[in-house]
Amino acid sequence: MMISTHTITSIALAGAVVSIAYNFGYTIDKELLQFIIPSILLGTAFPDIDEPESWIGRRTRGISDLIKIIFGHRGITHTLIFILVFTLILIAINIFYGEKHFFLSIFGFAFGMLGHIIGDAHTKSGIMLFYPFSKKRYYVLPKFLRFKTGGIKEQIFALFYSAIIMVEITYIFQKGTI
Repeated sequence: MMISTHTITSIALAGAVVSIAYNFGYTIDKELLQFIIPSILLGTAFPDIDEPESWIGRRTRGISDLIKIIFGHRGITHTLIFILVFTLILIAINIFYGEKHFFLSIFGFAFGMLGHIIGDAHTKSGIMLFYPFSKKRYYVLPKFLRFKTGGIKEQIFALFYSAIIMVEITYIFQKGTI
């Protein structure tokens, strides 16, 4: 999946969470958003650090080359265990520094990584959600709807999720809480 589609997917998922929160009476303040949104976007790109030709891989050459050699693309960085371990490491760092805004960023980063692997579960390649314990591939869509990265189906998928984002934005602003 292309970085633009990953971004759209994660924003749509975040919008769904915010919309559900509003339905239960919670509001999201601007201070929270200014830390969470950038970290969601960075977290969304991060799992592709295992692909040297990806947006983040081109910015971390050497590291991304090494990760791809050891684990391959859509290996360890596209798993729940990676998200959990990486998030726990960041939380441990946060405990040492005790910074409230860093904790909010950790949450957003983890959410973005989760959005990324959910996005990749829409593709023909799917994801090995529990790698290295299992190499079983998981998918979100039925086989006939899965798409190849960069193909026309991915573009249609991105348009569909963009429309969802527009509905979410309309809903959130109608609530008048942001």
